[in-house]
Amino acid sequence: MEALAALLGYFFLDGASEDLIALIQSFAARAILTMLTSTMMPEAYDEGGQFVGLVTVVGFLLSFALSHLH
Repeated sequence: MEALAALLGYFFLDGASEDLIALIQSFAARAILTMLTSTMMPEAYDEGGQFVGLVTVVGFLLSFALSHLH
């Protein structure tokens, strides 16, 4: 399904506005964060304690910063 979605996105969103692409990417990012917090974070807190939250936020900020380097 992921490959099909990527293929369809490639063909149907070619030439789409930057605003539309940003909207789609923000929706995808929220979906990933939702999956992370509902599935993986409870186990991570059990194993690593509250420090896990701080490391997660720092990781996302670092990822964001690196994605905006030119």
